[in-house]
Amino acid sequence: MKSRRNCTCLWFSLALCIHIWQQATERQTNLRCHRRKTERKESPLLGTQRTTKHRKTPVRTTTSMHGGPFVRTASVAAAAAGLLGFPGCAAWVAPKPKHPRMAAAPGMISEQQLGYFEALETEAPPCERRVALLDYTAGEDDDPVGFETAWGYQKEILCDQIDRLAEGGETGSSFLPADPGNGTAPGRRGDTVLMLQHRPVYTLGTGSDEAFVKQASSSSSSTPDPPVPVVRMDRGGEVTYHGPGQITVYPILDLRSYRMDIHWYMRALEEAVILAISRCGSGLTAEREEGVTGVWIEDHKVAAVGIKCRRWITQHGLAVNVGEESLSNFGGIVPCGLEGRRVGCLNGFLTARGEEPITVGAFAGLLGEALEEVFRIELVDQPLMR
Repeated sequence: MKSRRNCTCLWFSLALCIHIWQQATERQTNLRCHRRKTERKESPLLGTQRTTKHRKTPVRTTTSMHGGPFVRTASVAAAAAGLLGFPGCAAWVAPKPKHPRMAAAPGMISEQQLGYFEALETEAPPCERRVALLDYTAGEDDDPVGFETAWGYQKEILCDQIDRLAEGGETGSSFLPADPGNGTAPGRRGDTVLMLQHRPVYTLGTGSDEAFVKQASSSSSSTPDPPVPVVRMDRGGEVTYHGPGQITVYPILDLRSYRMDIHWYMRALEEAVILAISRCGSGLTAEREEGVTGVWIEDHKVAAVGIKCRRWITQHGLAVNVGEESLSNFGGIVPCGLEGRRVGCLNGFLTARGEEPITVGAFAGLLGEALEEVFRIELVDQPLMR
């Protein structure tokens, strides 16, 4: 009798393991097979746009300890183990959530998406990790660049990176060679950082809500005159503004050479901004704010981050408000979809402390040094794209 009972428990345990594995496999298959559908949508701001239609029901991963099939199956297993007279087994099988699931406030991202920054460790020194720098803020040729033009530069560099992967595989270097005669093909670009100022433009992310663009309503007293162009683009995040007095940085980097972690990358961009700000004025301290992206000074958002990653190659990046003129058109939007939050600029805080304001070009130099430190690279000036 005892032998038969042991045999029954063994078969029950085996069947339970197979059941859990089948549910996990089925859910992963559904996730892989899910395809986004696109539809044509008429927008009062953007005209006819090709937009992405997402699933209305959020998808939970099967390994979540807070809900879903894993928890339901484990709960059944715990109950069955208890009935069979194995209370210890029941305690082991029952799920133990680390903390209750918290509902995210509007405009905030969940804890598991926020991530954190860890200093990057590399075997090669920065002098062997050379990255092209295209600095449009330096020298006399510092005129603002049109958004569509800069977007074209990004896409051209991205295509070069993807071609490099197609020809050399994922093990090839994305850095500039120490010997210009070796490495990437002539005219082909690897890891590159663009620094520039834009002409006035509002940009919307892939899933941004157009309701955050106030200039769509002619009755609003805060809307700019003339209206600022609105462009929807393929990045994450809500609506933001780019214009003169603000430095925008677009790193097109192959994360295989850094860390293949999108959330780490976003925190690394924030870290570079925080370092650069700490070096542009005595007593000026910038920080992150829990639950939201970007960099803040005294409850004012001074830097925004929005990215896209394709085959582990990054696009878009960050923007820092430097001069007072960079704030002029923020009144026409709800920046980053954060209702009731204030936007600030570096010079506003510097002059309030009796310090000299900083130019966009000078801050670009500090930000370049910070990017070198955070990503363990050496930025090398290259001829500008035209």
